[in-house]
Amino acid sequence: MTKRIVWLIVSCMMVLSLVMTSCGPAEEEEETTGPYGTVTIAEADFANESTDPINVESVWGWAFYDALLRWDENGNLIPGVADEWTLEGNTWTFKIHPGIKFHNGDELTAEDVKFSLDRFSDMEQSSNPWSFFLSKQYNQVETRVVDDYTFQFVQDHSEPAQIIIFAWVRILPKDYYESVGMEEFRKHPVGSGPWKFVELISETSVTFEANTEYWRPEEIPAFKYCKLLQVPELATRISMLKTGEVDMLAFPDRDQIDVLVDDGFTAFKMGVPGTASRLYPMPLTARSYATPCLRVTPYRVASSICIRGDSDGAMH
Repeated sequence: MTKRIVWLIVSCMMVLSLVMTSCGPAEEEEETTGPYGTVTIAEADFANESTDPINVESVWGWAFYDALLRWDENGNLIPGVADEWTLEGNTWTFKIHPGIKFHNGDELTAEDVKFSLDRFSDMEQSSNPWSFFLSKQYNQVETRVVDDYTFQFVQDHSEPAQIIIFAWVRILPKDYYESVGMEEFRKHPVGSGPWKFVELISETSVTFEANTEYWRPEEIPAFKYCKLLQVPELATRISMLKTGEVDMLAFPDRDQIDVLVDDGFTAFKMGVPGTASRLYPMPLTARSYATPCLRVTPYRVASSICIRGDSDGAMH
């Protein structure tokens, strides 16, 4: 029986990754080097279709931007574009990883980090709910560029949880943004993440292409393209999964999950640290939101697509 995937992402307080079923043995085809093929995902609604982290929130942006810090599969903060960070008095110091390149070839430096955090924390610009906690209205005194790879954030008062908010700051290329302006940037966003933005057809589809030059080579996507389709009707999404029009189904109704698993599909539940019990549509990224590392490698076995979960939270 052909096995595809029912993709279930549930927001919860603890990170967890659970493979409900697994693929049976099958003969593998010859291994292909580098990203190839297209993974297609059906979901109900694209919501606000934001590509900009300050426009309410950009769920898609977690695919093509890198954040200042990240979370691991246990919800612990780990390096993002910052390799290390320290707090002395009220000053946070971040050491930026050298040599990171944006998709347009520009190098990511502390200037881009300052630009991105200043923009994210500007309450006159940003409608992202996390922006307030980095703003001057809350705890920011100033931001500084010390050198090309050192950035500082000076806070007004001690705030133990302040470090968490830095993981929501995605880094944009300052020069490119300023050269094209906000409107054009939102149409053609550029980041440094594992996926590149290709095309958005409003209320229809959004397409990403693997960044084969990603600075974390172990997190380069296995598929060349990831395409999300907006399909409002659940019955239509399920039909597309069963007929092979899509490879994954995002957010099936709970009463449909057991039925689909009984039909031979595989369900994955992936936890997202947070306080809200809502579901987030996430493309296949190296780090999506606060999820464990999600790197999907296609094992082409006959007409099947099989994914197995390892104990480290990665998917291969």
